[in-house]
Amino acid sequence: MTGYAQVKSQAGDGISFTLSLKSVNHRFLDPQLRLPVEMDELEMKIRRVLKERLARGHVEVTLNLERRPGQLGLDGGRYRSLRKPGARSGRILDAQ
Repeated sequence: MTGYAQVKSQAGDGISFTLSLKSVNHRFLDPQLRLPVEMDELEMKIRRVLKERLARGHVEVTLNLERRPGQLGLDGGRYRSLRKPGARSGRILDAQ
């Protein structure tokens, strides 16, 4: 059981990702995951899917995220809700 797969795709908001899978024969299932820090919550889900679908093998899963510069999105409503308390606290600090 030897295999390699790689998928590149675009997610919304200027983010693209590359997902790579490598597998070689191994007596037991031995998943190795390399995920960005902000994707740590996916680790258990990926391990569960691998365990459900594979019986054995050394499997390396690598996820890379790429953000294009200048493509950061800003939710206007969220910004306004965060800005107002900050403005109030600034006035309180200036008054002291």
